[in-house]
Amino acid sequence: METRQHLGNLELLISVGKAISEKLDLESILQKLTDITTRLTGAEMGAFFYNMIDDKGESNLLFTLSGAQWESFEKFGVTLNTTVFQKTFSGEGILRSDNTLAVPVTSPAGEVIGGLFFAHSQPGMFTEEHEKLLTGIASQAAVAIDNAKLYEEVKTLNTRKDEFIGVAGHELKTPVTTIKGYLQLLEEQTPEGLTKDFIERALRQVNKLNRLITDLLDVTRIHAGKLDYTKSRCSLIDLVKECIQTVCQINTSHVIESKLPDNDLIVMVDSTKIEQVLINFLINAFKYSPGQNRIFVQVIREPGRAVVSVRDSGIGIPKQHLINIFHRYYRVNHSQYVIAGLGMGLYISKEIIDRHDGSMWVESEEGKGSTFYFALPLFT
Repeated sequence: METRQHLGNLELLISVGKAISEKLDLESILQKLTDITTRLTGAEMGAFFYNMIDDKGESNLLFTLSGAQWESFEKFGVTLNTTVFQKTFSGEGILRSDNTLAVPVTSPAGEVIGGLFFAHSQPGMFTEEHEKLLTGIASQAAVAIDNAKLYEEVKTLNTRKDEFIGVAGHELKTPVTTIKGYLQLLEEQTPEGLTKDFIERALRQVNKLNRLITDLLDVTRIHAGKLDYTKSRCSLIDLVKECIQTVCQINTSHVIESKLPDNDLIVMVDSTKIEQVLINFLINAFKYSPGQNRIFVQVIREPGRAVVSVRDSGIGIPKQHLINIFHRYYRVNHSQYVIAGLGMGLYISKEIIDRHDGSMWVESEEGKGSTFYFALPLFT
C-alpha cells in the first residue's frame, strides 16, 4: 500500500514538473500547480496566493483555487494577516497546523513570490512527508513563475513597441505623402536637366521611405490580426506583367526576363497584396545581385496551382540561414556586402501568401544566386 502511494506521488511530481516547464502562461502554471499539489497532499482545498502588499501592508490576492468554489473566498483576503500567512509570505518557511499547511514559494533571488495554502476539515492530515514534497515542488514552481512573469513582461513591451510603430507609421505617412505629391508636381513642370534628375532621385528615396513605413504598419497589423484582405478574381499573368513594369521604372540597373504561359491563369486573391509580394521578390533580386544585370521571372502551371518564381545570379544565401529567412526582422549578414533593410519584407510576404492558402519557399546557394517561389491555388 505504501509503495503504491509512493508511486502515485512520484507520478504527480513528474506531472508537476512537466506542467510547469511546458507552459509560459502564468495562470495555467499556477492552476496546474494548485490542482496537483492539492491532490498530492490529500487536502480538501488548495490555493495559491500572490504576495502582493496593499496600502495597509497586507497580502490579499487569491490567484488560483482547487477543491472549493470561488464564492467561498470572496472575503478571504481579510484573514490573510493571520500569523500563518504573515510567516509564510515573509519567507520564514513551511507552517503546519492541525487543519492547514502553508508553503512559501520563493524565487531564486530570495523574493517570496507567494504561498501555497492547503486545508482539511479533519485534523492531522498533513505530515512531514508533505512538507518535503512541497519544498521541492515550490522550488521548481518559483523558477517557472519567474520565467512566466518575464515572458508576460516581454509580451507587454512587445505590444507597446508595436503600438508605437503603428502610431509613428501613421504619423509619418501624411508628411511623406505630401512630400511625394509636391515632388511629382515639380517633376511634371521641370524641363529635362540636372534639376529634374535631382527631383527623380528624391522621388525614388521618398518611395523607398514610403515602402518602409508601409512594411512597419503591415507588421503591426499582422500581429494585431488586422491586416485586411479584399479578394477577387484576377489574371495572374497580367498582375506579373504589371509588377515587372513597375519595378523596371524604379530600377534600371537590371533587365528582367520573363517566361509566362500562353494561357491565362486565374486566381482569387487580393491583387494589391500579391503585387506587394512579387515586387518585394524583384527588389530583393536587384539588391542581392550586385555586379549582375539580369533577373528571371517565371510562372508555371501545376495541378491545382500556379507557381511564380524570381531568380537572380547574385550573392546567394548561406545554407544555415535558409530556415530563418522568412522570420520577422531576420537578416543575413554578408561580410563583403552592406545591404540596407530591416528584414520585414519576406516575413510580410510569407504572411500574405499563407493567408491566400498558398506556400512560399526559397532555393539558394552562396555565391550562385537565389530563387524565391510562391504558389497560389488556381480559381476554377
